[in-house]
Amino acid sequence: MPDYFSTFSTSIKRWFIGQKSDLKAVHIDQILNNTTCQPISLQDFRYYLLNKEHSAENLDFYFWYLSYKRRFQSLPEEEQLKSQSPKERATPNSYNLPLDDLKKEGVKPNPAQGFDQHSVPTELEYVSEKGQPFRSEVDAVLRTFFHTDSFKELNIEGWMNRHAVYYGCQTTHPDVFIDVHEHIYDIMRRSSLKNFIHHALQNMRYSWVIFHYVGGFFNFLHLPAILLYTFSNHTTRWLRLLLFPFTFLFAVSILSGRAGFCTIRAAMKIRMVPIYEIDEYEILGEGNTEKLNGKKLDIENQKSMVAVIDPEVLKYSKEMFFHIWFVGTLLSLIVTIAGVAVTNENEPMPMQ
Repeated sequence: MPDYFSTFSTSIKRWFIGQKSDLKAVHIDQILNNTTCQPISLQDFRYYLLNKEHSAENLDFYFWYLSYKRRFQSLPEEEQLKSQSPKERATPNSYNLPLDDLKKEGVKPNPAQGFDQHSVPTELEYVSEKGQPFRSEVDAVLRTFFHTDSFKELNIEGWMNRHAVYYGCQTTHPDVFIDVHEHIYDIMRRSSLKNFIHHALQNMRYSWVIFHYVGGFFNFLHLPAILLYTFSNHTTRWLRLLLFPFTFLFAVSILSGRAGFCTIRAAMKIRMVPIYEIDEYEILGEGNTEKLNGKKLDIENQKSMVAVIDPEVLKYSKEMFFHIWFVGTLLSLIVTIAGVAVTNENEPMPMQ
């Protein structure tokens, strides 16, 4: 209980100034190491980057580099010596590297691919050293992540891209990509993680947020109606106890909408699955998990997808649930007590 009050200021900032929801205890390394659970698992993170930030290539490159570095370092020493480390790290001065000197003659864009949004150039436009370990793989990486015509081109500084391509053509040493790897990691840590956590903590879609706002406004309209009726008809003050449920529903609906957080789903430890995630499961499960005995599965209600499992998310849900209900109850008591305290039931009715 004391912890719930200590985090009250965070919820207030979320409701009234639009501060993003966050989990201070969750680090990007935990997600990348796949130690978190739904809805902040590594798979959830990949789907978010793919469909919301459109930067899934960052995650692909990050894991490729880790794998490549391990494989390169496991090579015999004589093989590693064929690819020396670059002479310098990537800096803004890397713009001056003579990359154009390595350009092949007669290399043209692939007409077959045209403007295909999932196209990757099939040929590297620069001359690369031969006889080095993993040369074909590095050339493929340069075409995939560093070519302007690739749909997976990394969104990095031009000088960083130029450094990687220039030295990537000369050596296959993992240090060619170390600056890019660190930059990508920093982007995911500082930006993508915060946006992803904020998105994952919202257990309902935007359409339901609007529904909560509409419901809150509808319940709010009952308050002046109750006051107007009871005062104009000099009814007993206790009739104004009806102010309590309508004030409570009004407060809970508005605060839930502001937080994108359904208290009922939180109590059941479930979430509303994002549309893009449903689409991804349908694509992956085409002809397999999508259908069962010829009938289309109701993916929205599959327990494995809607369940909220991660302990940090469950902790946040309990705190937000308590904060919303506490404020709703407190506001309802204030409005109801004020409404009951002021009465005109003993005053005579006005003459007709």
